[in-house]
Amino acid sequence: MNKISSKTDRGLCLSLSPSYALIMVSLIVSLSSAFVNFSYAQSYTQSRSTSSKATDRSVSSSTYSGSAQEQCGQDRRCRLERLKLLNQQRKQSRAQGQKQRTLKFQEDINKKTLRITPRELRPFLLDLDVLSNPSFTGSGITISWQWLKHLRLSGSAMFTCNLNSTYNDNTDYYFDGRCFKGGVRYLFGTKNLSSYIDVYGMHIVVDGELSFYNTYNDNYDGGFFEFASEPQLTDHYVSGELESHLIGVGVGFDWQSKKGLHLRFGLSTHYLLFASIRNKETRANLTDMEIESLIVNDALSLTFDFSIGYAF
Repeated sequence: MNKISSKTDRGLCLSLSPSYALIMVSLIVSLSSAFVNFSYAQSYTQSRSTSSKATDRSVSSSTYSGSAQEQCGQDRRCRLERLKLLNQQRKQSRAQGQKQRTLKFQEDINKKTLRITPRELRPFLLDLDVLSNPSFTGSGITISWQWLKHLRLSGSAMFTCNLNSTYNDNTDYYFDGRCFKGGVRYLFGTKNLSSYIDVYGMHIVVDGELSFYNTYNDNYDGGFFEFASEPQLTDHYVSGELESHLIGVGVGFDWQSKKGLHLRFGLSTHYLLFASIRNKETRANLTDMEIESLIVNDALSLTFDFSIGYAF
């Protein structure tokens, strides 16, 4: 009986061994695959965490003082992220710098514009200039330029220049022609309205005539009632060209708007340098210089000066 059971167990084991072996092999293969997958997943998770840490380090760092090797090592993804953030930071820095330069440039322009006076903003002037007093009238065109903040250069061509009056009750004169004037004006202020002082030279070339008379009578003594005898009159008549050179000084007020309108009014007086009445053909002097000087000084003793124009 024992022999039969042992034979039976041995036969059963022999019959079960192939299937058992197959099951065991399958189990081992499954375990091996699971172990490999687990190991790969663990290594991928570690690499992702390392990459995220490197990215966090690069993002959190405001200045990239370290090298790529120090920050990322051999992690390619970290290096790419680092390079991308570096490029982005450079672009932002350049844009910010350009914006600051633009703002500074605009600020400088605004400051310069605020410092510019109305006369510097529109330095060129074209005026209608009028000189007038009871014995003299002149009108013409004046062109001027604001050379410095307080200095203006000017030149005038007066196509109407008239001297007409009676001097000392015994000399009549009438001359008409042209005058030229040029000088420099100092403006005391920089606002729209400013006082000024003007220094200029003037050249007068006019044609006309001069008539004067003397009173004399050898028997005329005036008498007790000063009518014992009437004086005799002797007339003198001169016709020719009067030429004169003068230096003028003027003071007044000058106003100019930012849009260009210009007004000026003041008073001027003159100092005579030279005066002569000549024959236009022979250029010979017709009188002594004393009478010409008296005429010019009388005509230009105190002159009102007015001009209106536009600046551009």
